[in-house]
Amino acid sequence: MCLDNIVTDVEPITEGYKIYRRLNKDKLIPEYFGSPIKIGKWYNSSSWIRRLLFGKYIYTGNGKKYKSGFHVFHNFEDAKYYKGWSCPQGILVKVLVKDPICVGFHDSFKLNDFVTVARQIKVIEIIHE
Repeated sequence: MCLDNIVTDVEPITEGYKIYRRLNKDKLIPEYFGSPIKIGKWYNSSSWIRRLLFGKYIYTGNGKKYKSGFHVFHNFEDAKYYKGWSCPQGILVKVLVKDPICVGFHDSFKLNDFVTVARQIKVIEIIHE
């Protein structure tokens, strides 16, 4: 998931929603690829795997660049809509967010709210399976 545009007049969130797939009882994996994570533990986006896959920067649909990080939906309904489109077998989780990079949105998905890109997240609960 990449942003279509970056905004500067919206505050980043401290908690929001992400999509994962269940690996087993205790572990989740990102909707597309990446390392397994456990509920209740902080994870940093600067891990080598994320840099290898995404690089240091990601470019928006209109050519602006932002640092690679975790993309977290501000709004549950937007996360649910995106899950249905991109990862129907996924689960929605609530996350805490630290060290925001930027805020933006996804025009191409017709979402109603924003996404915060952050350097750190912690999954705190499974919301919807």
